[in-house]
Amino acid sequence: MHIYWYGQTSIKIQDNGVTIAIDPYKEAAIRSPRMAADILLLTSDKLKSAASAISGDKFTIDSPGEYEAKGIFINGVSNNGSGQTFFFLDINGLTVGHLGNISKGELSSKQLEMFENVDILLMPVGEDAKISSKLVNQIEPKILIPMLYKIPKVKDKLDTLDNFTKQVGVKAESMDKLVIKKKDIPQEDMQMIILTPQK
Repeated sequence: MHIYWYGQTSIKIQDNGVTIAIDPYKEAAIRSPRMAADILLLTSDKLKSAASAISGDKFTIDSPGEYEAKGIFINGVSNNGSGQTFFFLDINGLTVGHLGNISKGELSSKQLEMFENVDILLMPVGEDAKISSKLVNQIEPKILIPMLYKIPKVKDKLDTLDNFTKQVGVKAESMDKLVIKKKDIPQEDMQMIILTPQK
């Protein structure tokens, strides 16, 4: 599995010839990702206008429900009527959670049960680093990838990555992309990966 980050909550996942695009966006200051994908996931109604950035004969999911596409199982979970959808994916035995732009940093007990101990958690951390770190401690992912934090050129009022990493207290490793197999998933301590935004 290969995972790339494009800024904001935009992610590309590739596995066994299948490409999943999550949350393309329209942002004047930074380049919006353009790619071909087999599956497109949108966590917010506000992102539908940017869906044209993703080409290909894509299967689009933008609402809660259980889906299967290209052998990948996808569970869309409503964020308490906010117009947001969280996604839990099972990709050939690896589980991946994407929490979009979670508001207030809270999950219901049912949502928490679904995401607990997920292999890889894609977590927005810029709204409030303290609240985000508390949620991470509740979920206890095996690998944590922060997203949606303050980066150059983005004018949104967001917290810094440094503030978040201090709150979590886990040593982070930086890389351009995450390349991982099921056997590489840590079984003891949580691993934090900082991805460089793709250009």
